Amino acid sequence: MLPGRVMSASGARPALAGVDGCPGGWIAAILHPDGSTRVERFAGHDPARLLARADIGIIVIDVPIGLPDRGSRQADLAARRLLGRPRASSVFPAPLRSLLGAVTADSAAEIWSRAAAIGREVEGRACSRQLAAILPRIAAVDRRVTPGLQDRLVEGHPEVSFALLARGRGLRHHKRGPAGRTERLGLLRPHFPDILERLDGVAGGVGGDAVDAYALLWTARRLSGGEEMRLPEGSVQRDRRGLRGEIVA
Repeated sequence: MLPGRVMSASGARPALAGVDGCPGGWIAAILHPDGSTRVERFAGHDPARLLARADIGIIVIDVPIGLPDRGSRQADLAARRLLGRPRASSVFPAPLRSLLGAVTADSAAEIWSRAAAIGREVEGRACSRQLAAILPRIAAVDRRVTPGLQDRLVEGHPEVSFALLARGRGLRHHKRGPAGRTERLGLLRPHFPDILERLDGVAGGVGGDAVDAYALLWTARRLSGGEEMRLPEGSVQRDRRGLRGEIVA
């Protein structure tokens, strides 16, 4: 089966999902075959409940898949080049695979301490506190994903999706401010007419994450139709587990 050609268990046309991290778990924007959407939250870092949904086909998720042993992924470098300033900084470097060993620590502070020590030992530099904070989320996805599952569970990045929605340029405004929200919703509304109604029902301070999930949903729809862009273009890096290190948009 070609990447992006996923059918539901019943053989019917499946729903699609864009998934972003949020406090306490994941938030998903889901597109039904009839064109309507909804927003759902999934508790915890483990994406098992999401993957168990037989009604959902392609899932585009904002988390690194395919982790290097050393150095930077070509996918991340290509995404930063596409976005340019100031949005390039939104693409965090994928962690070294060895950093996942820090996730066994009991607290966020201890995870950062261990990850920093591993980074200094392997590459001579500590990882950032921001990267350490999302290591449990990355590790949870890494435990579930396989090379075969990458046809269904696909790495995306909201800002790369928004850049393509904006005809290939990184957005001007940061997503957390009013101008950034207006800019992003203006790009999404033509594709998801019910988005404002669905976002009105999102509670718990995760509205910005839900908007990002819709950008990833836009990519999931492109992927289902064979219209996606893959970064890097050309040859794709694979990690020691055989996972593709690529960002799809």
